[in-house]
Amino acid sequence: MFVSTWKNVTPKIFNQEIIPLHEPAIIKGGIKNWPLWQHANKSQDDLIKYLDKRLNSNTKTVATFEANCNENGRYFFGNAQNDTNFIKIQEPLREALQRILLNGKDIKTDKTAYVGGELIKPHFPSFDLDHPLEFLLNNSEMEPRIWVGNSATISTHLDLTDNIACVVSGKRTFTFFPIEQIENLYPAPFNQTIAGAPMSLVDIDNPDFEKHPKYKEALKHAKIAELEAGDALFVPNLWWHNVRSQGDFCLMINYFWNANPNKLECPLNSLLHGLYTISHLPAKERQQWQSLFNYFVFKEQGEPMGHVEDKGIFSEITPDHAYDLRDLMMCNMGFKLDGVMRGKYSK
Repeated sequence: MFVSTWKNVTPKIFNQEIIPLHEPAIIKGGIKNWPLWQHANKSQDDLIKYLDKRLNSNTKTVATFEANCNENGRYFFGNAQNDTNFIKIQEPLREALQRILLNGKDIKTDKTAYVGGELIKPHFPSFDLDHPLEFLLNNSEMEPRIWVGNSATISTHLDLTDNIACVVSGKRTFTFFPIEQIENLYPAPFNQTIAGAPMSLVDIDNPDFEKHPKYKEALKHAKIAELEAGDALFVPNLWWHNVRSQGDFCLMINYFWNANPNKLECPLNSLLHGLYTISHLPAKERQQWQSLFNYFVFKEQGEPMGHVEDKGIFSEITPDHAYDLRDLMMCNMGFKLDGVMRGKYSK
């Protein structure tokens, strides 16, 4: 299956048609107004000259991942899950770009290099002014990040926020899996990661079906997005995705943000709290708590407390009511926030 492709996307289409689907979506030619892409479209040398003129000379460094070529561009765990198959080098972005260029042109280096998820504004202060996302309004709080390297494969992982990925040079292939495939993707413990995001232990290029037999089922549900330079991609939160870049100098800019303005905190906190309070209980007791969650949180039977006028803590979530719930939760846990509790249930 392939990810849907949208053309001539306006802010109205993006906000009213694409985001509500909560499905990955290719925005064809979404950044062809960008000077960065226009220079890349002329030549790699022109792109490098454009970047070099605009990168400031500050001393802030980035983390460059460097691996041997025999790793085939897969940055992953080493022999154990507390080890990696690459080294990290702290260096200015300009030096990292030169390292990537050298690896792409010089077959004697036997290395690949990669910089991922670094905020670009400290290095390129005018980037957001020069490179607006025309299909997304009110994006002033979105901070652009740079992903650049030789050909690489970023293991299947899970982002907890929404994402827009913009391909400037090289090609990128995203392979998506719905969240329901989690048991077939063999996730690593969420605190054992390469770059912070929960990830799958399966090698997408060389899956070991004896070790990971359920992965065959996950492949039946995969969706592919093939992106060319100039394309953008909407990646909704909680979609597993693997990212493969192809080219000597692959440059992508992305933005993490919450498409849903009502999201108050990261729901992962609730999962962690559930591990702490519920996961170890006897099976029958876990089932009983599951019934409460299904009714009050997931609303499988419709709106809870619809039979009473004053719904109390189950009222509609507003900013003020969010304080009520947070403070009640903290009180029940025996904590106080800076000695001051705002919510009415904390009094």
